[in-house]
Amino acid sequence: MAQTFTINPHLRHSAVFETSPPPGTLTLDEHTPLPTTLQLPARLLGVSGDSHLLSAKVLKRVRRPQGHLITVVGTTAWFHAHDVAHWLTDQILHTRIITKAVSHDLRLALHECLRNAIIHGNLGIGSSPRAEETDVTTLQNYYAQVEERLKLPPLAEKHIILQCWQDEVLLSCQITDQGAGCTQPLADVGVRHLGLGLTLVRQVVEHFALKDEGRTAFFTLPCALADR
Repeated sequence: MAQTFTINPHLRHSAVFETSPPPGTLTLDEHTPLPTTLQLPARLLGVSGDSHLLSAKVLKRVRRPQGHLITVVGTTAWFHAHDVAHWLTDQILHTRIITKAVSHDLRLALHECLRNAIIHGNLGIGSSPRAEETDVTTLQNYYAQVEERLKLPPLAEKHIILQCWQDEVLLSCQITDQGAGCTQPLADVGVRHLGLGLTLVRQVVEHFALKDEGRTAFFTLPCALADR
């Protein structure tokens, strides 16, 4: 059974619709490039395979926060096909909400959290190869496993929700997947189990938390507005 999404309880409901996204939602498939520029705030729906109807229903359930910048609902396959972290960082930097220096931390945090949601969450693949295991054969087998699982519709068409919002002090980001999760408390999880990527995220952001048994990653970074 697919896992339900845990959404910030302080978020307010988006517009209600039946089988299609609300007006103004940008819908892209795996083969359509991300737009060079996007007017924020915005909604984006990333679809693959036969996921159009289900993706729209998922977006229907998502609530928008105060200070909403963007909500992206996409399938595993769609997020894997696009460099959303790089693209979204550029969109947010363009608004001058964050400084150039903070944008590097945002790009890294989004990249690692989305990678975690795709590979370890929705695709259900265990820990990435450690530094001492990064021989050519190990890496080839690891990436072959990723590609094989992306061919399975039940995994490829699971969803990831990415949301960003701001206030006068902080930029907040939340990434939620539909993986099996982890029952081990975050406080008891070290680099070996949390992974080097998320451990690095914890070091560069203002605040980092895992919720819903690890299915939701939340982090904050300082806004440029706070320095004005």
